[in-house]
Amino acid sequence: MPDVNRTPSPPITVVIKITADGHGELHDEVVYPTAQIGKDRHDIQKTFWNDQIKKRPKTLKLPAKPHAHDPNHQLWIVKKGDTVIWQCDREFMLHVDYNLEPCDSLPGTPRNPFGWEGVQKSKREGTGPHQVTGIVRSAFAADKDQMFYKFTAFVDGLEPLDPDGSTYHGP
Repeated sequence: MPDVNRTPSPPITVVIKITADGHGELHDEVVYPTAQIGKDRHDIQKTFWNDQIKKRPKTLKLPAKPHAHDPNHQLWIVKKGDTVIWQCDREFMLHVDYNLEPCDSLPGTPRNPFGWEGVQKSKREGTGPHQVTGIVRSAFAADKDQMFYKFTAFVDGLEPLDPDGSTYHGP
């Protein structure tokens, strides 16, 4: 998950919907306030992200091409002050941490952009979906430089959802 702090814009809310299919597999869908905001965030980030990947060392070597290289993979690109809401119709646990596939993390950067410790348990209000909400903290000095984060969602009885850690078998 790259970060776009270098381009000023008002904070937004990104919703990540987690669903289970009929085969017991979890999937995610990233929803921006508008399709244009999502496109703009991706376009702004593309050049900067590729530039950073070229400059930084990379220790982690995956045996196959990561899912992030799938052209259908949806990135969640946030900046300071943005809210990210993960939702699922089932109770779930969520872990957000560095994504080390693109490149190594930078020393001194937070383990996640929300300031959490460890795994978060979803909460449900009324009859709505179970959810975990995080606001990208503005107190970090180096979070704009880290850029790459990933999440893993755990639903009882199903394989974990790790959109950035799974492998992509495309071209």
